[in-house]
Amino acid sequence: MDYFALYNLAPGFKVDITILKKKYYQLSKQYHPDHYTSDAGKTEEECLALSSAVNEGYAILQDKYALIAYILQQKGIMTEGEKYKLPGDFLMEMMDFNESLENTGIEEIEAVSQKIKAPVAQYLDREDISGLTEKDFLQVKEYYFKEKYLRRLRERIQGVTDFE
Repeated sequence: MDYFALYNLAPGFKVDITILKKKYYQLSKQYHPDHYTSDAGKTEEECLALSSAVNEGYAILQDKYALIAYILQQKGIMTEGEKYKLPGDFLMEMMDFNESLENTGIEEIEAVSQKIKAPVAQYLDREDISGLTEKDFLQVKEYYFKEKYLRRLRERIQGVTDFE
């Protein structure tokens, strides 16, 4: 299912949440199973499927990390559940963070996050990705997997902090 088409939005890494929310309410009302009528031109099963797609699309389009993964999968740059090999220098830096987990703060993780985002920030701020090349998408993919690693590290740090 193409969620951008469903919501009548241009494919982009940045989605206007106000417009998305407005369209979500319109589509939810239009395809809600409780409002199903046989004269709407759709079967009850089609309305259920569309209602489910509206909800799933909304969840993906409003979550910046899920949105990145969705776009990369749509473009054939990434597969669901893909195991991506991160660069060795990044992994070494993360190994150092892991070894000193109790001494590592969220601020340090955020600094790394900003550093890895810098090369792709221009792409992630675009509401229309039609001009991006495969090389651009590959850079976004590397950012996505690095940020995914950092998200797990943030969670671990929060866990350490919460139990101290």
